[in-house]
Amino acid sequence: MLISKLFSILYIAIIIVGCDDSRSNKQNLNISIKIENLSKENQNLYSKIQENDKSKLKELIQKVEDNDLEASKVLGFLYLQGKFIKRNIDKGIHHIKRSAT
Repeated sequence: MLISKLFSILYIAIIIVGCDDSRSNKQNLNISIKIENLSKENQNLYSKIQENDKSKLKELIQKVEDNDLEASKVLGFLYLQGKFIKRNIDKGIHHIKRSAT
């Protein structure tokens, strides 16, 4: 069930914005956004978050609360990655679906 949800979201994400699927090893699937498809502001936020800048994560969450759909997509991918925020598949799906509206 969880795996089918994840594949459904990945399929939607690929259709909407595309994504890079790179495998660092056969057991670890790394999901990331094609950063060049984001606005410059959200590219900067995403890059800083990848450098573990917690203040930028808070800024991204504020943008989501202010109804920035692109920021919602980024946050959804971060939840799916579970790298700089606790992995939460349901929240990831929610934010990616929200960004598609």
